[in-house]
Amino acid sequence: INAEYMGTLSECLFFFAMRTGRPAAIFIARHGERIDHVDSTWEATATRPHDSPLSATGHLQARRLGEHLRGQGITKILASPLVRCVQTAAGVAAGLGLEGPCIGVEQGIVEEDYWMRVHLRPGEPCPRPLLLSRGDLEGYTDRIDRAYESVYPVTHSDDCHETESVAAR
Repeated sequence: INAEYMGTLSECLFFFAMRTGRPAAIFIARHGERIDHVDSTWEATATRPHDSPLSATGHLQARRLGEHLRGQGITKILASPLVRCVQTAAGVAAGLGLEGPCIGVEQGIVEEDYWMRVHLRPGEPCPRPLLLSRGDLEGYTDRIDRAYESVYPVTHSDDCHETESVAAR
């Protein structure tokens, strides 16, 4: 993660803490193991090959992380809008024993998409939708906080190589 990305992430987390009205301890975790890293055939049949979900091990890693962090006072989780990140947040929430809507989907912390840079040639159409809507992500978990508004919404041009996200700035 580069310094500019960390600065933006810190800013997102600061605004999140300000909305809750209390100081917060912040734990940062990367998503669990992705299915495309253990199944080389997954991408060939995926409708959204750039947005790999978690593998079975990834789901287990997320739950174990939540169990490990239990007792730390965590009540809210921010996740990027990538499926694997929302699934990781849901597993962490389950491991923590959190109930109800506790995951804020923060578009501003989505990574610059490596898959797009490696697999698409300039001018080649992007997979659509590039990022799933909050409603679509709710199909992966019932823990998404509908009241949370992204601090840094992400916009995309028609050319995937021109993605305008906080992480790419």
